[in-house]
Amino acid sequence: MINISKRICVGWNNVSSDQLPSGIIAPLGKSTAEKKRLNTVKKYPNNKEYDNKPLPGFTIEDHGRKRYSTSTTTYNVIDPRGFKVEITSENLIDIVQISGITEGLIQDKCVWVRHDSRTGMILLPIISEDYKEAVQNTELLDNKVKISAVQIGDTVITQGGQTGTFMGTLSLYGPLAEGTGSLRDVYQPQSFLRRQVIKIDDWYYYATDTKILSVIDKTDKPMTKEESAKLINKDLIVGQTYFTSTPNGANIITKQYWSTHGMISYVSPRAERPTISFVEIDKPEFDILYHRGHKCDDISLLLGEKANGSKFIIDYDSRNSRYSNTSGQTGRLSSPTDNFSCTAVAVVDNSISLINGRGNYWYNHNRPVPSKNEDFTTFKKFYKIVKHIKDESYV
Repeated sequence: MINISKRICVGWNNVSSDQLPSGIIAPLGKSTAEKKRLNTVKKYPNNKEYDNKPLPGFTIEDHGRKRYSTSTTTYNVIDPRGFKVEITSENLIDIVQISGITEGLIQDKCVWVRHDSRTGMILLPIISEDYKEAVQNTELLDNKVKISAVQIGDTVITQGGQTGTFMGTLSLYGPLAEGTGSLRDVYQPQSFLRRQVIKIDDWYYYATDTKILSVIDKTDKPMTKEESAKLINKDLIVGQTYFTSTPNGANIITKQYWSTHGMISYVSPRAERPTISFVEIDKPEFDILYHRGHKCDDISLLLGEKANGSKFIIDYDSRNSRYSNTSGQTGRLSSPTDNFSCTAVAVVDNSISLINGRGNYWYNHNRPVPSKNEDFTTFKKFYKIVKHIKDESYV
C-alpha cells in the first residue's frame, strides 16, 4: 500500500562548501524496519529532519552508479532542500512517463513515498494517480482502527490492500514437523498461537498483526471465536482452502503447500501446545489416511507396530512419486497401500524421534533411505497419530 511518511530524516557525510551532499533518506515511523533505517541515518556525521511535503524543483542531475551484482542502475536527484539522493532507473522511467523534464528539472511538484512500512523511498510527481492513492492510503493509516473495535465477521481492509472477513484471533495447528539442528529428527505438532485470521475469498491470511486499517462493513451478527473456528474447520475438512502468512496470498491458485511446514490442519480458540496420542485403526481407515498423507508427504498420520514392539512411522518414497504438470501444479502419484516405506521411531513424551533419521531424498541424498516393500501384514498393529488441544483433537 503506497503511502506518504509525514517526516523524513536525511543523513550525509561531510563535503566541501561548493558541493551538494549525497544523502540517504529514512521515513520516520514506528515499525522495526523504520527504526533500524533511522538509526543508520543517524550514524552519519550530518543528519536533519524535514517535513515530507510536495515541493517544486526536483532535478535529475546525472547517472549514478551501476550495481554490478544486479542490472539496477541508479540516478542522482537533487532535492530542492539542498542534498542529492539516488533513485532507481525504474523510478526515473515512471517519472518520465508522468511528468515533463526540461534540462533535468522535473516540471511538477514531487514528494517521497514508500510502500507499506518499507524504508525504500520513491520520488513521485503529484499529478500521478499513484499520488492520489497515496494520499488516500495515508489518511487510512492515520485513522487506523484498533483491533478491539473489530468484530468477528466484519469486512476489513488491511495495510497490504487485502479485503476480507475478520475471523478473530485464533490458534492454528498443523502436522508434526521436525526441529532444527540437534532436534532435526524430533517431530512435534506445529502450532501458531494467537494469530489474527482474515478470510479472503476461499483462502485465509494469518499473522500476529494483520495490520487492519479500517472496517468497511460491520456485521449485524458478530460470531464468537468458537463459531468462527467451527466454520474454518469445516473448510479444512473439505480440503479446498489454504492458509498463508504471506499478505499477497502466495500459492493460492493451486491451494497446495510446498511441504507440511506451515500447513494448517485445525483451528481453535484455545492457545495450547498440542499433545499426541495413538489410536488403533483397521485397514480401511489406514488406507484413507495413507492416501491423504501421501499427497503432501505428511508423515505425521500413521504409526505401525511390529510383533517385537518396535514402532515405525509410515513414510513415502519422495523420489519416484512427485509430479509437476504443464500448469505448474505439483503433487504425488497415487501409491498402493500394499507396498510402502517406513522409518523406525521412538515415542518420547509428546514427540516422535527418528532412530536413524529419515531417508528423505529431497533433503539429503546421503541419509539412509526408509525401508521399502513393507505392507499391511508386516505389522501387528496400526495407529493413527492424534493431536490434542485439551478436549479438542485432530489427525
